[in-house]
Amino acid sequence: VGMYTSPHLIKLNERITVNGVQIKDTELEQSVKIIKDIAAKHKLEITFFEYITAIAFIYFSYKDVDIAIIEVGLGGRLDATNIITPLVSIITNISLEHTNILGSTKEEIAKEKAAIIKQGIPLVTAEEDPALCTLFTEMCDENKSIYAHIDVVTPLETTRRKDTIQLFSVSGKMGGTYKIQMRGAHQITNARTALTALTLLPESFTISHDAITAGLFTANWPGRLHVLSENPFILCDGAHNVASMNSLIAYLKTIKNEKSTLLLALSKTKNKEEIVKLIAPLFSKIIVTQSTHMPMDPNLLAEECKKYCDDVTVIENCHDAFLTVKETIPSKGMLCATGSLYLLGDIYTKLSKNGTAKLSTKMSKKNPPM
Repeated sequence: VGMYTSPHLIKLNERITVNGVQIKDTELEQSVKIIKDIAAKHKLEITFFEYITAIAFIYFSYKDVDIAIIEVGLGGRLDATNIITPLVSIITNISLEHTNILGSTKEEIAKEKAAIIKQGIPLVTAEEDPALCTLFTEMCDENKSIYAHIDVVTPLETTRRKDTIQLFSVSGKMGGTYKIQMRGAHQITNARTALTALTLLPESFTISHDAITAGLFTANWPGRLHVLSENPFILCDGAHNVASMNSLIAYLKTIKNEKSTLLLALSKTKNKEEIVKLIAPLFSKIIVTQSTHMPMDPNLLAEECKKYCDDVTVIENCHDAFLTVKETIPSKGMLCATGSLYLLGDIYTKLSKNGTAKLSTKMSKKNPPM
């Protein structure tokens, strides 16, 4: 099973995996040479993302994968990944992001993303906006494609066991009770999205119920509600738009902590007003910093935070900011680092050099407990 995702947190190799194993440096270098020679021969100008996408496709072909999960980089219509004909297309949901490129409304963005719908290829979505669902339905009709909302695997019950395991039951073709170790109610939605996609795979890709159950239980996604420490509680989440920030906030409200500190950085293209007004009121102290990639001016961000919190400090170097907060929060306190995956990448890179970063979120590899 191949998987191609972006961005990476520490090392580019994270983007391309087969059976969970990252592409080796030597394999990466060999693929770069192949593409570089082709580009030179045909006088092609290739972007960084196009390079990496081509490397992924070459690598998956070389490894002769049975199936691959390909994540779109930006939008869909003009994305480098949109040259393939998939078995199933998935649009999780639509949020106002990259509006300078994709459009200023959700409808415009939805049309860009819906361009991944191919003739006769099913579409799965978790979108809740009726108008956008109608748009997707119409585009599926035009392409003679099946439209499948995740409601086809109807949730029957959701419970939590301790803080690290969520249980949910669904009806329909994938009916049963499943367990996931990823935190946040939105991960149940993601799990249902995956289950819905599985129902639409060709019969040649039959996957056993035991394999599906084990896959959901062991799944993890570094940088998303990633707990680095339990005491003090240190949480890292790459939320960087309104939709993902709302998911983070929903989780934070389940673990109320009066001694909470927010470490916040945003990319310069983000809407600081919308994001700050959501997240800042939840914290008694805010440290504003910046990542090394496309950072927003931390002083401008701090001024916005001061509208909602009295204790706001700027520490421009994100490594210094993280270590300062980490060393000063009380044992029963909480630190939440968020606003940018690039911020988390910088933090994880620094910690990995010190031998203290663990991108694994400590998911059990054992079979799901009954």
